[in-house]
Amino acid sequence: MYYRSMRYQVFQIARRLGTGYFQTYLEVSLESAKSRNSKRSNAVPEEVISRMFYKLEKPDERISPLEAHGTKNPVEQSFVHKVDLLLRKVVGEMIKQQKEMLNSGEVKLLAEGLLSKRKLLLEDLRAGLVEIDPERVTGEQIQTWLQ
Repeated sequence: MYYRSMRYQVFQIARRLGTGYFQTYLEVSLESAKSRNSKRSNAVPEEVISRMFYKLEKPDERISPLEAHGTKNPVEQSFVHKVDLLLRKVVGEMIKQQKEMLNSGEVKLLAEGLLSKRKLLLEDLRAGLVEIDPERVTGEQIQTWLQ
């Protein structure tokens, strides 16, 4: 993906699917690239190596914030995963709080309802219908969404 716009399209797909995105850029001279290519069993024509070398838009965080994100946070968890972990924790706490006041059948119904709402909230998050910052959201806010 030698054009910045191509990398952005892949980032958008990853975002829509709720998965992580990471790009790696290794800077190498044209001479070194041609030399390494010539040693391969299935070498690419030199013209292709040269053309790609000059077409490649190097990552530049001054031009695109995505470039900074893609190169500085390689192992960051997907934000959907972070939100899911928070939702699971709050659902567990809500069920634990109600266990003493409800019989087992009622607890089971409560748990099924909360898990169903959790699933719908995650689907809405993946679809971009809701925005949740996992670093700033509180347990009380999550409880409100699940009720």
